[in-house]
Amino acid sequence: MSSLSAYVPHDMYYMYWERKEKFLLYEDIDENWTIYAVENGSFYYEIGEEQGTASLGDIVICPPRTPFRRVVVSPLSFHNIKVALRLPEQETRPESHEPPLFPGRKVSIADLERLRLNFDRLKVHKLRATPSGRRKISHYILDIWYLICDEWGDDNQTVAHEIPHAVHDPDMAWAAQELKRHAFEELQIKQLAAVLGLTPTQFTIRFKKVFSTTPHTYMTSLRMEKACTLLLETQMNLNQISECCGYQNGYYLNRVFTKEMGITPGKYRKMHQI
Repeated sequence: MSSLSAYVPHDMYYMYWERKEKFLLYEDIDENWTIYAVENGSFYYEIGEEQGTASLGDIVICPPRTPFRRVVVSPLSFHNIKVALRLPEQETRPESHEPPLFPGRKVSIADLERLRLNFDRLKVHKLRATPSGRRKISHYILDIWYLICDEWGDDNQTVAHEIPHAVHDPDMAWAAQELKRHAFEELQIKQLAAVLGLTPTQFTIRFKKVFSTTPHTYMTSLRMEKACTLLLETQMNLNQISECCGYQNGYYLNRVFTKEMGITPGKYRKMHQI
């Protein structure tokens, strides 16, 4: 099976929803790939066995002809993109077979600045009025697609590229990718170690040798980065943010945030408000 990054989107449909309070339907099925790129707020989703909560920086991808269940958690602003996929060489062979149905899932985009830049450009309504404007929309959607492919995790190349030593230990490169992919869920490091046939201690020692940090610290740093972004970019309260960052509740998030950042979430938000 080819990796998702081997395919390019075409026949694109785009719509922007601002502060949506409720989805019209709890479940929807589409003939195309459906992409929800969250700009503000959050929503709960189910795609087959995949389920979770998506917020700023998260993109949820649902394959064609697959039930997509979703419920708004907090007023949701998001970019709704529908595309068909094909291999580049299929440009002149429209009769070619469809790509395989990769499982639906959520990806969390690390390059939030680039993602927000694409969001801002897509919201320029006048682009939709002219052929050249529509071509620009396709360009921005394609760039979001590249961000998705970078984070999808078909292989370990993303982590290996960021940290060259990872290529010498593919198991740890895979583990780092899994930690990044599931950082905002209730991922148990001991479960990840068990998959690799290691004890938690062995896993931690080996991971730290490659990445110069422990699995727990690595995952916590990803959660703190997202918490900081949500504090600055949204009006979500601590309980809502904790749900989006993988913590049990706002009280626990407050404890971890204060310990890691040296300041409470409330003070952090006030200090950085313009």
